[in-house]
Amino acid sequence: KKAKCKVIKMGMNCTFTYLGPGTESKKIHVSRELTVFWEKGDAVRASPFFCAPGWRIIPSNAKYCGEGRTMTAQIDPAGFHIRHTMIRVKDLNISVAFYTGLLGMSVMRRRVNDDRGETVAYVGYGDEDGNHALEIVQEHSQPDDFRHGNTYGHVALGVPDVMGLSDVLMKEGVEFTTKPQAVRPGSPNKLAFIKDPDGYEIELTERH
Repeated sequence: KKAKCKVIKMGMNCTFTYLGPGTESKKIHVSRELTVFWEKGDAVRASPFFCAPGWRIIPSNAKYCGEGRTMTAQIDPAGFHIRHTMIRVKDLNISVAFYTGLLGMSVMRRRVNDDRGETVAYVGYGDEDGNHALEIVQEHSQPDDFRHGNTYGHVALGVPDVMGLSDVLMKEGVEFTTKPQAVRPGSPNKLAFIKDPDGYEIELTERH
């Protein structure tokens, strides 16, 4: 059975060594998506390149991640970080009040983009350059049927005291989908799940 994976350009060209039956070889530079079929540890053909009998393709600066997984060019992640996560909301002011007033975030910045038809607020803890932000977007022309879809999971917040925060949120009428509890019996770590004003699920997690 052949395992199939993909090589995707990640800011550079992927280089493949095209090996012949003897010592002959060629270099292939790929600047677009390439599907590679693997057999017995070697790539036996790659679309749109097809190996002649006895030839095989070996990735030089890419890594194989297993059957059905993704292969990408190896890059240096120094300086990379997750900058923000974006959610769309019905009422920006209500959402900002929830995240700042009940969850202790601050507004990092706001912007209005008339070309894209949206008003945006970035909220979070600390400054935006050094910390992960939550980008809250209100579209100027919203759909009549506002749905999250079936792929959203949750946003997790690390907090020092899940039980104490949960008491406050319960008094404010915040909906809990999972009441505050230990992660597992006997564990000092705790969690709870709540919903924001638009129904997005938020995990509160306490780790020791």
